[in-house]
Amino acid sequence: MATAAGDIIEDARDQHPGFDDHRHSDRILLRQLSAYHRTLCVKATNANESILASAAIIPLPLTSFVAGYTLPAHQYVHGADVFWANGVDRTPLSIVPWAARNDAGRFPGAYIHGGVLYLRGEESDWTQFASIHLSYTPAPADFTALTDVISLPDTARDPCTAALALFMAKRTPPDSTLPPISLDLFVRQAADAEDAFLADVFLRRGNQDNRIRDVRSFA
Repeated sequence: MATAAGDIIEDARDQHPGFDDHRHSDRILLRQLSAYHRTLCVKATNANESILASAAIIPLPLTSFVAGYTLPAHQYVHGADVFWANGVDRTPLSIVPWAARNDAGRFPGAYIHGGVLYLRGEESDWTQFASIHLSYTPAPADFTALTDVISLPDTARDPCTAALALFMAKRTPPDSTLPPISLDLFVRQAADAEDAFLADVFLRRGNQDNRIRDVRSFA
């Protein structure tokens, strides 16, 4: 079941009576959760590039070969396959750096510049292909409502909760009517929760083989 931002905020508020909505409004916590969630998505992707993988199917021919194809908002592009016109056979797409866009190299090839995918070679080189299937990690959206859900697996609930609790612990003013706040405890809990989550994400990779696939070259 997807974890909502409101669930995380409620869990974090339970950590101390001073973490109420008078001192820490939902609006502030949503902004802080958005910032932490973005950071955690990057760390999770570094631990396991497939954890947030999504797919985009790009029909060929492009509407404009010169203008390229504007990619969805993303953190990371894993790679892509080009499907031939028969709809069955496919060939890996070689994505090169922008600086190498005009170099002789592998075909089919492309480069990404400013969030736009440009195909290498001439438009006539691509008539034998039907589509590009691209794998990427989407850029996480900011939370604007308590019902918005996190992009990460539900196991991210603990580090997100701990991070919000630490945030509130730092900004809760001293109050003699409330129990004291042990900032060191909240720091340790946040670090431990994040470490445990990232270890779980890494282990989800399983045993992955690295193989070099043959591709066709063009001058």
